[in-house]
Amino acid sequence: MKPASNPLPKKMAGGLRVPIATVASAPRLLAEAGACAKNVATSAGLDPNWFDDPTQTLTFEEIGTYLSECVRATGDDSFPFRVGLAEGLTSLTAVGYLAQNSATVRAALANLSDHIHHFAGAILVKETAGLASLEYSFMLPWMKGAGLITEAAMGIAVSLLRQLCGDKWKPVELRLARKRPLRVSAWQQCVQAPVQFGARNNILVFRTQDLTHRLERNNADFQHILLKLMAEASADRDEDFTRRVCAVIRMGLLAGDVSSQQIAVRLGISPRTLRRRLRGEGTNFETLQEQMRFDVARDLLEHSTATITQIADQLGYAHSSALSRAFRRWTGLSPRNWRSELNGD
Repeated sequence: MKPASNPLPKKMAGGLRVPIATVASAPRLLAEAGACAKNVATSAGLDPNWFDDPTQTLTFEEIGTYLSECVRATGDDSFPFRVGLAEGLTSLTAVGYLAQNSATVRAALANLSDHIHHFAGAILVKETAGLASLEYSFMLPWMKGAGLITEAAMGIAVSLLRQLCGDKWKPVELRLARKRPLRVSAWQQCVQAPVQFGARNNILVFRTQDLTHRLERNNADFQHILLKLMAEASADRDEDFTRRVCAVIRMGLLAGDVSSQQIAVRLGISPRTLRRRLRGEGTNFETLQEQMRFDVARDLLEHSTATITQIADQLGYAHSSALSRAFRRWTGLSPRNWRSELNGD
């Protein structure tokens, strides 16, 4: 199979670091599973002492490699999810504190949606017929261990809603794009709700009324300070805007609307400003849109049972043949052949 190209600018793939707090619970969980935490860290190329330093940061490549080693050492494919479940909002540092100090759960999720790009992620919250859903997407899906990072993020999603709504909160259902594991019961025990595997997207489903739950820690002054700090952090990192645009485009593709006008609206800027800022970073909307189509197409081909026609429709192509031509341009293979080679058929 021809290797897939990196769908995001190189400056976005490299150099992005996040606090070690995102996986700080892993050594404890490894010990509980009977594995040697120091050996696992060393096997992943990490210094075991880093986990004692809260100021330490890791790249997503390091996190993906580390989680892969954790799964290998424990034989537990739910381990990354358990790490996210144990970490919750604290793993998101300032973004997590911002959510906690929002007025309601709806406001908290809106703040997360606005700022989760700092962690190379994107979320989309929807409400339909008494149910709400939180859909998560990791923006570096080609990276080693990307699937495990996504599962850890879904663990964080369950944990953060439990922290916001109270210890007795339970989701309605969790849908994961990963393949069905051997021990489904282990996952359901973690989530305390039904878990669906092989889904098209990673989605946490809960009751719409949970969105109106008021948060005790609501503090407008603290929220203002956090927003200012994050704005300053974004200004210091030029790649943040392009990464955020990619996150919004990706979610737009999954939601069925990826026009430049709609993307600009979601970013709170005009289409002209969107194009000007992207031009200043050496790219343009059409290039990013095409890259995200490739990204989502691969995800759907690998992790879902959607037909080629369904995927083409999801990505905004007029006909499946248009997707096939684009996919051949990207990989040298048709979508059908790419999926077949991936599955070893």
